Amino acid sequence: MKKYLLILGVGAALTASAVEVKTNSPHPAVKNASAELIKYAEKMGASADRTVFFIDLDTKLPAEEWRIRSVDGGVRLAGGSPRGVLYAVWHYLEDVCGVRWWTPHTEKVPGLKTLPVKNLDLAGKPAFEYRGVFGIYAKDRGRYASRMRMNDEHNDLNRFGVEWGGTLFFGPPAFVHTYALYVPESHFGKHPEWFSLYRGKRLKGRGRGSDSSQRCLSNKELRNEFKRRLREFIKKGEANAARVGIEKPRVYAISQNDGSRWCECAECQAIVKRTGGLSGLTIDFVNEIARDIAQDYPHVLIKTSAYNKTETPPKYIKPEKNVLVDLAHMKYNGAFGLNPKDNPETWQLQEGWSKLTGNLLIWHYNINYREYNELPYPSEYHYADTLRLYRSQKVWGVFAEMESPLHSDVREYKLYLWLKLLENPDQDFMKLRREFADNYYGKAGALFLKYRDLIKASSDKARPSVAFTPTPDNYTHLDIATMTAAAGIFDEGEKLLKDDPVLLRRWRDAKVSLVRAALFRSKTLRRQYIEKNGSLAGYPFPCAMIAKELREALEHRLKLYPAVNAALERKTLEDILKRSNRDFGERELRKPARFKHVSAERLRDFTMENSSRFRNFAELVDDPESEVGFAARMSLKYEKDPLVDNHVSTYKLPLVFGVSERSSKGDNLRGRIRKEDVKKAGYNWYKLGHTRVHSDSYVFCFPTWLIQQAIGIADDAGTPQQRWEVWVSVKFTGPEYPFGKKEDPNAVWVDRVLLIREKK
Repeated sequence: MKKYLLILGVGAALTASAVEVKTNSPHPAVKNASAELIKYAEKMGASADRTVFFIDLDTKLPAEEWRIRSVDGGVRLAGGSPRGVLYAVWHYLEDVCGVRWWTPHTEKVPGLKTLPVKNLDLAGKPAFEYRGVFGIYAKDRGRYASRMRMNDEHNDLNRFGVEWGGTLFFGPPAFVHTYALYVPESHFGKHPEWFSLYRGKRLKGRGRGSDSSQRCLSNKELRNEFKRRLREFIKKGEANAARVGIEKPRVYAISQNDGSRWCECAECQAIVKRTGGLSGLTIDFVNEIARDIAQDYPHVLIKTSAYNKTETPPKYIKPEKNVLVDLAHMKYNGAFGLNPKDNPETWQLQEGWSKLTGNLLIWHYNINYREYNELPYPSEYHYADTLRLYRSQKVWGVFAEMESPLHSDVREYKLYLWLKLLENPDQDFMKLRREFADNYYGKAGALFLKYRDLIKASSDKARPSVAFTPTPDNYTHLDIATMTAAAGIFDEGEKLLKDDPVLLRRWRDAKVSLVRAALFRSKTLRRQYIEKNGSLAGYPFPCAMIAKELREALEHRLKLYPAVNAALERKTLEDILKRSNRDFGERELRKPARFKHVSAERLRDFTMENSSRFRNFAELVDDPESEVGFAARMSLKYEKDPLVDNHVSTYKLPLVFGVSERSSKGDNLRGRIRKEDVKKAGYNWYKLGHTRVHSDSYVFCFPTWLIQQAIGIADDAGTPQQRWEVWVSVKFTGPEYPFGKKEDPNAVWVDRVLLIREKK
């Protein structure tokens, strides 16, 4: 016979005895499950009858499976682990009682005098073994994450405490990018041969970040060092888990640093050739370690990354059964679903890896990057289909990045939908979104959904490419008609919510990404407005409005997310407003004088305010010599920068410019500017050649590609064979270049990219 502890009765706090909770486990998470059930019974106002709940830790069930059953005398809420017990309670409160947690800060609690107890027979378990998001910014030791059935908060015990079902899937030293933590830079003096041979030199490492180098993975001594260090980390991880009373870590990451400097030694390259790519080198490396560690720790999985240059599956090698492959979908176009039509390259990568291994972790980007990231795009419409695809391929787990809490596209709405569907992708998406909108935005809920449908309809028509690092020009669906219609919807919502300051503030927060789109796409929108209206009179997105709304939204959202560095975010916003909130007038919007004879419908004109400039090595600066008043300037240094080759010899004429695309393995077009092409001081136009343009195409400048300008706006899905002339406007200054003055610094200035549609 089961033994139960009476945890707590709350009859004294209510108008009549209503809830009695008995449990068979003293585990902190089970105690919290009991306390949460009692707390919400009180919040709902339950006062009629006495309900007895049996909170059972049932180790016969799989760890995260949960069950809800009516039994004689009450309700049994059971789970196969402390987390499973919490899930049973959360599901009872949600599915049976109607409680909802919209965000870490907001909830819905219905009034119920009598708690439902009869005819209950519910059960389930999450679709994926691992479910993580970075980040939810709740800072509550995992309560909200547990409520939304996440089971990892970026591998941090301080974020996901044992009292909320704490888990430690990943052991030390870290979740990802660990080569430098196994073999740090301090080893370089004694073992330089363990580090990447890159362009003829061994590189010290520079940490784990995007400017780091890898390690010489073919080196036998290095491999033995990784085996030794892994055993140390496993012992440490298991000791940490025992200390806080949770299960042992199951996964240890041996994954590449975030940089691109891979070893070019003969031995590494021989493995690359034999296995069919850099991914083959990483699999060969980690396979040896995995075979060794399996002898002593057969339960441990070794995680490696398929990321950046290792994203393509190898051809002639498979991961060992105890290797977990972490596939990062960097090429994924978030405006569309993961299928052969809309994301063909990502689809092929997904299919390729799923055929190679049954241990696949997906690193899903629910965000994009750069300072102008997260303008409105309809990613949420594809969550369910994509997660169902992952489940059908027996993906082990899904980790999503969802940072930028201060300005991401309708963040609270998207995070809620993702977390609900991550647990169960079969839920009704339309019902989920309607329920969120109606409750979170009140009377404006229908308008919110109308806004999102507007964005989707425009996206389906324009077919934008919104991948890992889009520029504002990639958001082709945010044209002046769509932006104006969206602004009108938000104006309607303002009127509906004017008497409710809480809902009105949420409504204005939902508009943040739209206002940012008006900021970063200002020139394109103004041109389109003039084409339609003949002048800028009545333009709906004036600079003063943009600045006011973004400042107000920032101050409110800083209160929601207090862990964010407020001073830094305020400075960042002011820098962006100073640089990008330009009141573009006729000078900046007119056609280039060199091409005034070309009809407007044949021209696509790009200036550099939204160009990609890696780490601002190329700066956006005002320049009165430019027709548009500013340019991207690449200043040259005589010393060799350790991060980027921006010394003079790299930028000697002839200089390479060209057109490429994110999904291409080669250049569409390469052109050169030679000394004899520089006809005069100041800006000259240079024709690069002719090419087709796709939604993810961009012009790159120099051998370093440090300036890139997206040109996908020229893509026309109706005429895929259409070709374009590609021109760049460039100025050279300093004694290194023709017509350059001795007293001027050596620099290359790019102020404009122009495409001319070829006549049929």
